[in-house]
Amino acid sequence: MKMIFTWKEVIVRNGLTTIARYPASCKVRHELNGKRRLHYPKDVILTYPDSGDREPYMPRQYPSGIFLVTGIEWTKDPKYAPVKIRTNALREVFIWDLDKNGGYDKPTEKIQIDTQYHIHYTDYKTTHGCIRGGSNRNEMASLARMIEPVFESGDPVYLEVL
Repeated sequence: MKMIFTWKEVIVRNGLTTIARYPASCKVRHELNGKRRLHYPKDVILTYPDSGDREPYMPRQYPSGIFLVTGIEWTKDPKYAPVKIRTNALREVFIWDLDKNGGYDKPTEKIQIDTQYHIHYTDYKTTHGCIRGGSNRNEMASLARMIEPVFESGDPVYLEVL
């Protein structure tokens, strides 16, 4: 099974046959589009590295490429409920220095690999780089239920991000 994220929708395919389409987006607030407040400590986001300490960084969009679905996580966490579709997507990000109040100051030359790029629903219109799947929680659950048996059978589920 393969999912294709077109930046407007996730298309689910079995071979060459499209079996479902779900609205999807990846809108990120960051310094490049002026949508993330720089000197506001509550807006600081930390990386999720494979190793080492979590560091402040400026969120970036989901990386382009072909990735594997690595898990289906059913959750009650309101940020991700009802499900988070985990992938092996990752990207390099610049670490930021913080100002004296704990808000963003400026990017450094230090790079860290951030590993938390998944598909999930959120009530917010933006994410920290994940794909926001579905137009509601039920659509996200439907997508997860569609790919879960394939994933559990041991067959790969791919995600292509154009």
